[in-house]
Amino acid sequence: KITNLQSELNKLKQQGISTPQQQASASNEPKQRSMKSGYKTPEGRIQEILKVARRKDLEVIKGRWGELLDLLKRQNKVSHAALLNDSEPVAASETAFVLKFKFEIHCKMVAENNNNVRTNLEQILQEITGKSLEMVGVPEHDWVKIREDFLRNQKDQDETQQDVEEDPIIAEAIKLVGNDLIE
Repeated sequence: KITNLQSELNKLKQQGISTPQQQASASNEPKQRSMKSGYKTPEGRIQEILKVARRKDLEVIKGRWGELLDLLKRQNKVSHAALLNDSEPVAASETAFVLKFKFEIHCKMVAENNNNVRTNLEQILQEITGKSLEMVGVPEHDWVKIREDFLRNQKDQDETQQDVEEDPIIAEAIKLVGNDLIE
């Protein structure tokens, strides 16, 4: 029996054991409730919109968002308004805008145009803004990541551009052969 206990003790020393404190701290971590609805966020399209996004385009949409929700309710499209209630325009260009949704399932339903929600939304926006705009939906948790990646890439590009502008040899080479041939 003693030999068995010693071999078991050695095995536990090698593999390690979790103490009650470790188990307690693991159970105290907040668990995120995620309903995976199968929605695939169009990150590439969102990046394209962000590259040409302008604050004034976003402000036009945000400024008319309440009016859009009211029009939906007046059209007896209360279910459409409910889907869009926890959404927020977060980026816009001349031709498209990114709409952030609190819940992924709402994003999926609007993006898949269930009950013509997206079509109706785009038509109303065209009526009140005078512009034909494509809506691109993004769940809130994906938006945070996409936005951070975009900002990081912009910062890297800006720093690279500054490095090129600061080096007179590189600046002269760009003048002679063009920016496309310089790496």
